[in-house]
Amino acid sequence: MKQVAYILLSFFVFVADVQAQLIVHKPVAVQWTENMVSPALFLFRQSFQVADNKTGDLYGLNNQDEFGAEVSIGIKVKDGFVLTDKAIHPWAYNSKFDEYKEKYKPVPYLSLYSEIETGVKYDSINIIYPICEEQKVEESYLVHSDLFKGKGLSIDNSEGSKDGWIVFVCANKEADLNKISEVSIVCYNKPIDVIKGKKIDVETPNNMKIIGGVYVFPCKLDIGVMTFKLCGLLLEDEGKWRLAFPFVGKEIQPQTKKQEAEKNKNIAKGDTLTPVEDDVYAKKGNKKRDKKSKK
Repeated sequence: MKQVAYILLSFFVFVADVQAQLIVHKPVAVQWTENMVSPALFLFRQSFQVADNKTGDLYGLNNQDEFGAEVSIGIKVKDGFVLTDKAIHPWAYNSKFDEYKEKYKPVPYLSLYSEIETGVKYDSINIIYPICEEQKVEESYLVHSDLFKGKGLSIDNSEGSKDGWIVFVCANKEADLNKISEVSIVCYNKPIDVIKGKKIDVETPNNMKIIGGVYVFPCKLDIGVMTFKLCGLLLEDEGKWRLAFPFVGKEIQPQTKKQEAEKNKNIAKGDTLTPVEDDVYAKKGNKKRDKKSKK
């Protein structure tokens, strides 16, 4: 009798353990989506300096070479990668710059990126910016590059019903994304009617620092072969995250050889740093600047 009772007890313990594992483990569709999409996402850190409107001298802030920086996400696509406006105009999201923008103009400084699968570890990346005054604010920017060897998501620019997934890139609320820290992927299925110019409010993960996100949907390439297409971006607007569809109706043009040659020509151009002290601007020696950059 005792032996039977022991066997029954062992069985119930085993069942309880299996149930606990099923509760902890993510649904197969969620795990599959995260595994398929996360390699196409990366963190992008863009810092900036400021230039004196009269002299053109460059400054940072508080004894730093940079005035400020913003961290956002990048998305690998077939012909390069996609960035959001926060990556292109980080000063527009920096409240400190408002105090100085009358006498100083922002200048992009260091562009860094980090894969998200093994924690945050930044490496340099080349981004060529147009003159600030010529930049038009967009929801997304396609940067032509062979950095990721053509590996990435295809962009879908069509309207219509999509049975896709909202994918967030998140970190702990206390995480300092300027240093090594852990990031995570959170996603859920949401069928959506994609319409040009439409923005949709979305549910966000609780108690997490949201860095950015995308809307993707699966499609079949061949028998037994599936992939995801990039359809939308998650953008922060007045403290809320909304889903936008900046690719709808736009023709995605591959980079031409002329554009590639122009990019390589411009990489050599740069400026010399001039740091500041105590939250005010102060010249540090007689630093020389590249005359070409004053134009």
